[in-house]
Amino acid sequence: MEEFTIDITPKLFSDSIELMDVYIDRMRLDEDFDTIPNMLNRFNEGIFADGGISKDQLRQLAIYSTDIIYRFAAEIEMRDKYTDVYFKKVVAKLMKSLHDKGIELFYILDNEMDEDRFELTVDLYELSGTAVVTPYDDKATLSIDEVEDRLKRLMANRRNIVYIEKDASVNYMDKVYRIASESKYIGIFRNHAPTNKYIKLI
Repeated sequence: MEEFTIDITPKLFSDSIELMDVYIDRMRLDEDFDTIPNMLNRFNEGIFADGGISKDQLRQLAIYSTDIIYRFAAEIEMRDKYTDVYFKKVVAKLMKSLHDKGIELFYILDNEMDEDRFELTVDLYELSGTAVVTPYDDKATLSIDEVEDRLKRLMANRRNIVYIEKDASVNYMDKVYRIASESKYIGIFRNHAPTNKYIKLI
């Protein structure tokens, strides 16, 4: 029987984000933590180095990448060491390259999610190098003033930020939305299910 192989060589600058599940599955199949990340990082470095991507394309990639992390976390069936390595080696490096190009993001997520999915979402954003702020701290609830203080300290350090509310126990959205809209950050707001690709730019 003739064997068929799938070409996993990246072709587009969005492939390392668009095809995360494919690449992680391949790492898992090969029991290899390095080959796929090294291939993708070389490809992405070449794209960034040759100046072939416009600032608007970089901005679109950053917005898409930040949103797809949530959608990936919401739908992933298995999180393991290969998932974590991919985020540390590939996604974090891509996000840093975008940040180094002057792309700064403030992503606001307002969606109902159970505790496991919430914790996974926080973990994957943190592995990608993004600072996560939530109103929940060791089962206590932060005040809006405490949340605002955390956000503004991160903004002063030019960190990419994700703010998450996982349920209706608190609602600081109006204030957080205003903080994002009055900043120099690219603001992104999502309050739709992860299957819905719609997001609002602030």
